[in-house]
Amino acid sequence: LERATTAAEAVEVITGLVTEHGQGKFANDAGVRTYDNGYIVADPNEAFVIETGGHHWAVKRVERALGISNVYSIEKDWEQLSRAAARHAREHGWGGARGRLNFADAFAKDTREEGSGVMRRRRACAVLDARLGNIDARTMTSLLSDHGDGQNPDEPFQVDAAFGGGICIHCNADGTGGNTAASLVSELCADGSRLAVHWCALYSPCLALFLPTFVEGDLPASLAIGGETASDDSPWWAFHRLAAAVRVGGDAAAADVRAAWAPVQEGLFGSAYDVAREGR
Repeated sequence: LERATTAAEAVEVITGLVTEHGQGKFANDAGVRTYDNGYIVADPNEAFVIETGGHHWAVKRVERALGISNVYSIEKDWEQLSRAAARHAREHGWGGARGRLNFADAFAKDTREEGSGVMRRRRACAVLDARLGNIDARTMTSLLSDHGDGQNPDEPFQVDAAFGGGICIHCNADGTGGNTAASLVSELCADGSRLAVHWCALYSPCLALFLPTFVEGDLPASLAIGGETASDDSPWWAFHRLAAAVRVGGDAAAADVRAAWAPVQEGLFGSAYDVAREGR
């Protein structure tokens, strides 16, 4: 973001850094789990997907609505490929003898047909494809809050908080396992009539508000409070406590929370664009 002014320039920055420094399992003092990453890079005019494997990468131009997850998805439809990727794959017996490299098949460690990443990507792609031409911020916040299990990608949005999987992930009742930490929907503007609106939800998006934020503004001091340990004055930890309470209260509690947030969220959807135009 700080080194490029367009999505295409950002692709050059990212792929250059990956070529030089790599991705994946490098040592770190904090004991943080690291892995190869996938990225969507977008500006108001074009978008790209970048997927990485060590020092290697592939880039795909986005032609229509698209979802990614913690799974390789760029096959032979790449637009750019790192110089040594094909040779590296074939030296390890991953890529076949000749022909255009299937990047996903070559660099995926496990099967590409099952797992949470596969399910989440399948669900996201199905929802977006079905709503092509009619996708807005409400669509995206609903998608990020979705608890569909991926078995029926075309079903309506699911809000069953008892199911911990889906696009929105919940940890176990005892606090173990993963949980969606935050969600962000960036709503860009091509004609310059308003500022970009970045809708941010803290912790579980299915139980939270998506707050409109602006890069050009000063973040309210109360929203900047947060640390590694729980605190009463941190908004992130407040939503963390709320999610824990809902788990105890079950579906009825979740429904009550959503009902309480609904008019507030609708008010934010109604006012944010006026603020964005005024800010511009």
